[in-house]
Amino acid sequence: AGTDCGFGTRVGHAKIASAISAGMAAALGLDDAGIRTAFLAGYLHDVGKKNVAEHLLCYEGPLADLPQSDQDLVRAHVGESEAVLREISAPCPPEALEAISQHHERFDGGGYPRGLKGEELCIAGRIVRIADSFASLISWRPYRDPWSVTAAFAEIARGAKNGALDPKIAAVFLKMMGEN
Repeated sequence: AGTDCGFGTRVGHAKIASAISAGMAAALGLDDAGIRTAFLAGYLHDVGKKNVAEHLLCYEGPLADLPQSDQDLVRAHVGESEAVLREISAPCPPEALEAISQHHERFDGGGYPRGLKGEELCIAGRIVRIADSFASLISWRPYRDPWSVTAAFAEIARGAKNGALDPKIAAVFLKMMGEN
C-alpha cells in the first residue's frame, strides 16, 4: 500500500493514547506515580511493533482476515515491547511494562496474550486498553476511515457492556470526555 501507516502514524497514536491515559488516571484519583505510569504505558504500548514487519502493520484489511500465523506475528508486538525498550536502553518501570503487556487483554478474559480478566489486570493496563481503543477508532487505518468521535464513544460504551473494557473505567472515560 502506498500509504503512510508507519512510524509517524504510530507516534500520533501514542500521543493521543498517553494523554487520554494520564487524564483517566487523574480522573480515577491515582497518585502522581500512577498517572506517570499510565502516561508512559499509553505512550509506549505499541513500541513492540518495531519488531513486526511493516507489510503486516499496513495490511489493508482487518487483522482477522490475515492467516493465523500473520495474526500471531502482529499480536506478538505486546511481548516484543520489553525487548525493544531493552534494545534502545529506555528505562521503563515495571508497572508500566506490566500495563504495556496487558493492553490487549479484555476485562472478561477473552484478550491476549495471557487471557487475564477483571482485577487480575493492573489498573494502568485497563486504562491503556480504553485509551488505545478510542485512539485507534478515531484514527485512519489502512482498511478504514476514522470513526467519528460520537461513534467511538458509543463503541467504548458497547465495549464496557460486552466485557471487552472495564465498565467503571469506561464510565470515567466517557464522563471525562463529556459524554455522560
